[in-house]
Parts: sequence; structure tokens; C-alpha cells
Amino acid sequence: MADTRTALLLPGGGYPSHGPLLYFLQAALRRRGITVRSLDWSPPEQIRRDDWPAAAEWVAEQVGPQLAAAGRIDLVVGKSLGSFAAPLVAGAGLPAVWFTPVLVAEAVTDGLAAATAPALLIGGTADPYWDGDRARSLSRHVHEVPGADHSLMLPGLADSARLLGEVTIVADEFVARML
Repeated sequence: MADTRTALLLPGGGYPSHGPLLYFLQAALRRRGITVRSLDWSPPEQIRRDDWPAAAEWVAEQVGPQLAAAGRIDLVVGKSLGSFAAPLVAGAGLPAVWFTPVLVAEAVTDGLAAATAPALLIGGTADPYWDGDRARSLSRHVHEVPGADHSLMLPGLADSARLLGEVTIVADEFVARML
């Protein structure tokens, strides 16, 4: 029997696992034979209002049992709120892809700093939660998009569609090197 690789997908606070960024990366992962387990959630309203300590605690409560019960996990993919799982992911020694990690929250940056496995950080310069200098200090795998917002959207729809393809390819190539 072939060795099955598994990715755990963590959505954002208002960005579901079937949102375009996560949907297309899931398709790429499946094409590589990677099983995708998606954690869908409905965070309490205060989590969406920049209450970082509450976000860190709530995400840990959601993700901790998933990592423990899921059996073997080879990769974690997260969007925004999902990046609050960075301390757990670092503790498990897992590589990760973080779309628009919340780099203004200490729990996220501390988790990324503690990581021993590679992490790809993808964010845009128009995202108030992104800090390119901090990202580059936390990982050598950074893809920064000039003008992209927290949804990794650009002002033009065609440019946003192109960007979706670009970041999917960047993430897929990172995964190919890691797994």
C-alpha cells in the first residue's frame, strides 16, 4: 500500500475552506495524491474583531484535538485565523502554508518563530495584518504581493484572478519540495 500523505486545512474567520485560495490549493494537493482534511468552523463574533488572545485560545481548542485525533498529518494549510494554530503546528514539527497569516498577533509570530519545519507565508502589502519585513524574518519562504489585500485580492478582477493562479502555483511548488 502506498504511503498516504494528509494535509489539514484551516479556514479563516470569514473565509471558508471552499474559498478560492483554499479551493484551488486543495485541488493541487489532491492531484499530488495528498488527502485533504478540512476543518470548517464558525468562530464567535469577538474572534473576528481583533481579539488576538481570544483567537489564539479558540483556534487552539479547535485545532489541538484535530491534530491529536487525525492520525498522521504531513502538512497544514491555513488562512488568516487559521494561522493562530502556528504554535501547535510548530510543536508538531509540521511544514505549513499560511495564506495571509496575522503577523500583527504575537501568538502567530511566536508560533512561526518556533517552527522547525519550513513554512510558506503568503500575503499582500495592502493587508493590515501583513508585515513583509516580519514575514521575511520568520521564514525564508515568503511570497509577498504588492497591493494585495487580506483576501489576496487586487483592485482589478482580472488581476485578482491572475494572482489566484500565481499563489496557487507558488504554494503547490512549495508543497512539492516539502513532501
